Amino acid sequence: MDVKASPSALRYVINRGGHLYFWTKDFGAAWTTDHVATEEPRGIEFELVSDEVIQIHIARDVDPPETLRIDLQRRPLRGMKIHWDDLVWGARGGMEGGA
Repeated sequence: MDVKASPSALRYVINRGGHLYFWTKDFGAAWTTDHVATEEPRGIEFELVSDEVIQIHIARDVDPPETLRIDLQRRPLRGMKIHWDDLVWGARGGMEGGA
């Protein structure tokens, strides 16, 4: 997996413990929603997939991306902007249980 993170995104994650957790949740019968956190959520099994500068954990039921880009955005809402195989994490959508 090719991971690239901007310096500001790295600082953001490091200041919050140095871990990123990615998982999905079913939303209705045909959709899933993407989630990311700097603290491990309960009840989900994760696999450590990268431990370079920050540790990246992906839920065991989620296929890891080939490329992961992590940036920090200031506007319109402050937070991380993540591209998972060139799709925006959190806005990938998906039907038939896929995200």
